[in-house]
Amino acid sequence: AVVSTQSTGMSINKQKVTKYPIFDPSRQPRSKNTFMLSLFEFYKKLAANTDNQIIQKIAKRLTMSRSNRQPLTITGLIKLAKEKDENLDGKLIVFVGKLLEDEALLQLPKLQIVCLRASLTIAARVEHFGGEI
Repeated sequence: AVVSTQSTGMSINKQKVTKYPIFDPSRQPRSKNTFMLSLFEFYKKLAANTDNQIIQKIAKRLTMSRSNRQPLTITGLIKLAKEKDENLDGKLIVFVGKLLEDEALLQLPKLQIVCLRASLTIAARVEHFGGEI
């Protein structure tokens, strides 16, 4: 009997305990966008040569369809980032998807964001408050 625990990333077998990768190397993106394909090939090679879970999660997210890579507002991104760490200064936030503007947020912290796409208004606002996309 095999029991898998999602939170720890471990597969527990009665005989032995083995780690399994988050990213399955047989997955391929269906996109015909050459930028997405080259980015995926880069992260696929990185994921194959490292045990870093962040790299493997990014490679997995790049294979997802566009409907499963839903856009996120800047408010949601800041909220998710502050759940991990309260101090966002000097941190790099990686988001695999499109970043959208939120009119309700009046001031932004100084952010360094990497995302697949960003709306023009949010790119201008982040740079206005001293951050970069």
